[in-house]
Amino acid sequence: MNTNLKLLVEGFKKDVGSALLSCDLWVTESNISVFSINQNIKYTVTFGKLIKDLEKGLESLGLPGLGKYQITDLEMNTMLVSLNLGNKYVLGCILDKTKIAFGTLLHIAIPNAINNYSKISS
Repeated sequence: MNTNLKLLVEGFKKDVGSALLSCDLWVTESNISVFSINQNIKYTVTFGKLIKDLEKGLESLGLPGLGKYQITDLEMNTMLVSLNLGNKYVLGCILDKTKIAFGTLLHIAIPNAINNYSKISS
């Protein structure tokens, strides 16, 4: 496993703090996990399939594809966050909404992860 990818996930964990319930970095094409924190493999495979199905659905409607990140509000004060990292990896996380300010997620954690990936992939 690439140490830089592990550091990327650990940096995201640091930025979101105790809000992080589960996090996995996986290969987009295969849904194979590269590094995880509190991983549930069923979540990873299902989450990866949902993202691919959403992309196909958008394409079939002639709509633009997914951008760099997606946030899905869930019940029980949780949210799914996924980051498309260069069409090669996905960072998918489940967060506790009561433990993070939305601005912290949008303006610190997500941009930091995307910028860190850009640095290690160039």
